[in-house]
Amino acid sequence: MNFLQFANIWTLIFPVAVLLYYFFRKRYTPKTISSTLFWESFMNETKASPYFEKLQKNLLLLLQLLALLLFVFLLMKPYFPSSSSANEDIWLVIDTSASMETKSGDSTWFENQKTRMKAIVNSNEGATFTIVQTGETPAFVVQNETNRQQLTSAIDSIEVTYEAEQLKKTFDFVKAGLPKEGASVYVLTDAASKDLVTFDQENVSWRVENRKETPQNIAIKQFGVSPSEDGTNAIVEIQNDTDEVATGSIDFVTLSDDVVATIDYEVAANERGIVSTVLPSDDSFFKAKLQEQDDYETDNEMTAILYRPVMQVAVDDAVHPTIQKALLAIGADVVTVPTEDLTLRPAGELLVTSDESLLEDADHPVLLIGREDKKLQEVAGSIAQKANFSNYVDLSDVYVQSVYPSIEGATTIAAIDDKPFIQQLANGNLVVLADIDQTDWPLHPSYPLFLWAAMEQFSEDAETIGSYFPNDRVTLASRYNEWSIYSADESFIGDITPDGTMTVPTRPGFYQVTDGETSKVFAVSLEQHEKQLPTEKSFEIGSYQAGGEKEVQQSMLPIGLLIIFVLLLLEWEVQRRRGFTT
Repeated sequence: MNFLQFANIWTLIFPVAVLLYYFFRKRYTPKTISSTLFWESFMNETKASPYFEKLQKNLLLLLQLLALLLFVFLLMKPYFPSSSSANEDIWLVIDTSASMETKSGDSTWFENQKTRMKAIVNSNEGATFTIVQTGETPAFVVQNETNRQQLTSAIDSIEVTYEAEQLKKTFDFVKAGLPKEGASVYVLTDAASKDLVTFDQENVSWRVENRKETPQNIAIKQFGVSPSEDGTNAIVEIQNDTDEVATGSIDFVTLSDDVVATIDYEVAANERGIVSTVLPSDDSFFKAKLQEQDDYETDNEMTAILYRPVMQVAVDDAVHPTIQKALLAIGADVVTVPTEDLTLRPAGELLVTSDESLLEDADHPVLLIGREDKKLQEVAGSIAQKANFSNYVDLSDVYVQSVYPSIEGATTIAAIDDKPFIQQLANGNLVVLADIDQTDWPLHPSYPLFLWAAMEQFSEDAETIGSYFPNDRVTLASRYNEWSIYSADESFIGDITPDGTMTVPTRPGFYQVTDGETSKVFAVSLEQHEKQLPTEKSFEIGSYQAGGEKEVQQSMLPIGLLIIFVLLLLEWEVQRRRGFTT
């Protein structure tokens, strides 16, 4: 016999206290005697063994002490270790991405998969379970657990995180943790393809369970706004992934939930359509909402931010001339300054330069373009986003011939062949590790959008700190250290860490950060990948044969509770027969 909570043995003081109370309480028994002749001998006999006499004459006390001792025993969680021949090791991988919220019957596919997980647990008695949650950083929910109640509770606690599932990264995470003896892996997802699983381990079976039906979905793929003389221009791209013509209407809502406009749309089956209108509002934050319901409501809404340049920019006269032109095109207040005069600019003004020594300037935010004193390294391939900077800056089609060495300790925002292209320092300063003439970036819309997003991030007067993906980890400028995060309805979400790191909320929508006096809004939007709902067949790869024996904990709690119940019945019967005397 073993104990899970032996530390609870301290509760023995309770039955001891009851025993001491009984020993020292005063108790008088009425007696009728005809003479005091034998009084002295009776008292001597009583004094000779008072404790034994009391114990002998009170069965009720013994029953109470026995019940209390058994209760203390159960508090230490005793169990008998036993062997189970079903030494099966089962891993459950649950997809928590937004696309799992598609409708499936009266529930969602995510809830159905959680129900499936519970069924696997209940049908494999004695097995050891490990549950893994997908995401950019896969995580264990429970490890090596055999207790069904704890497993069920852990499954109930899993929620949709809305971030991309990153199944390839999750599978690599699982493979690294699988026991040498093998395991059975269940992947509860919606549309995983067979080429994601590589069969390179012995005695390991993979069972991938995908969504069976094809969802009927209408999604807002893109939503953007821009200023106009009559208000705000709004343009929406709609994707119709159904076999019928999609018709309906779109509401445009402000941050205060006021509907400022409604327009109709019509999109052919399995096609994309674009609708636009002018919103009679000068707000900066808007949400487009499809009124019609489909099988996947999460992508029926999308946010957009109207960026307004609010800061002056000092451009080093040694940098590429297209930088100044792009800044002027987006309406920035730009001045060209010789390199040696940049530090003389007013505090808070954005400096765009190639002089690396200015990165430590505490009075100015800095955007560094290139590193003059370093050697270029040739790269090939497309740019991959490593950390979210802005949802509107798509660098995937930008060509870069060569990059400079990375800055140690900086966060990589975008990279080519795992070599950083854009980095962010701890103080918030940004670095582009390439000369503009080594890229075709000025030919792409992302060029001025990147400069605009950089201005917004650096500006203390900006209304927003940007747009991010669910559950992103981003580093903000140092002035946001220890600010708090709230939802649009002012519910507290969390705090920004002292080093400026913010974990972005999971649910798409508008949020705000505040220090109690100043507030700035930011948006959380789905990744485009989460608006695509492909269909894949479920499949199995490999085989697993459990072997050997494993220790299973057989709890004594049910038996102990039954014995305590019987003791309480006996106490009741003793009291009924003797009466409630003192």
